[in-house]
Amino acid sequence: MKTIPTAFLMLILSLPATAQTRQFAYYFDASLVPSQKEKAAIYGKGIRQDSVVWVDFFLMANDQKLFSGAYTDSSLNVLHGKGIDYYPDGRVQQVKHYTHNIQDGLTQQWNRMGQQTDSIIYAQGTVAFKKEFRYFKKNITANEIITDSVRNTMQNISYDTTGRKIRAFIFSGNKGIEKIYHTDGTVTDGDSLYTREQKEAEFPGGLNAWATYLTRSLDVFRPIRNGAAPGKYQVMVQFIIDKDGTLSNIKALTHNGYGMEDEALRVIRRSGKWSPAQQYGRFVKAYRRQPIVFAITKK
Repeated sequence: MKTIPTAFLMLILSLPATAQTRQFAYYFDASLVPSQKEKAAIYGKGIRQDSVVWVDFFLMANDQKLFSGAYTDSSLNVLHGKGIDYYPDGRVQQVKHYTHNIQDGLTQQWNRMGQQTDSIIYAQGTVAFKKEFRYFKKNITANEIITDSVRNTMQNISYDTTGRKIRAFIFSGNKGIEKIYHTDGTVTDGDSLYTREQKEAEFPGGLNAWATYLTRSLDVFRPIRNGAAPGKYQVMVQFIIDKDGTLSNIKALTHNGYGMEDEALRVIRRSGKWSPAQQYGRFVKAYRRQPIVFAITKK
């Protein structure tokens, strides 16, 4: 959430002097530009708490909470303390801490399933320590990456579906070692590593070249010839980019019919070799899901 411009429409609601409490109301358009209440898309409700003003921001249309934050005063120019982002269903998405508009201290983030995905410690705007979590279903951790920027170390740890550690990449600086954990409890060393660099697999020429290839290669009239009704249809295709850049296990995850999945599969199969993914200086397999949209208009 960005800090709010100094100029705003503010209503101070005075309470009895014995309460020593001041409340504030704010109104903004969708771009957080100050607005009259009648034209506002977002409103804020603030209250002074000790040395800060705590403000909750909502959508005017449905009272959906967007953000909450602590500011040094009612001008809302300086975030100082906790800031909270929310998902549309009201769940917490991210909790941050600020010192005079600079992220400082612990930041935590959760996905829409309520699983924590990131835990970061900032030191005056700079990431000092970070943990990233990825999950199988049912809240079982699949992968954990721990980066200590102060010590210049990193660990990338993978687990199986029972929670057992199966592999770890352990770095000090750019020098690392692969550790393999066996079911009998023994641990062996894998490859020695000399870079932390990672690179996603990509179509030759990058995203723009891929988009151009799809646009030029897809027969967008195929579903029309097969009788598809007007509408927008999304096809999802999953495939693997192997270590040598060839594609394998190409399959459709949707069932729209009218030849849409067949056409998407045809085009992806004919896309040729890709630039394979790289992890720590080694070529690795990569998994990809590609959405393709067919938009059919009325005749």
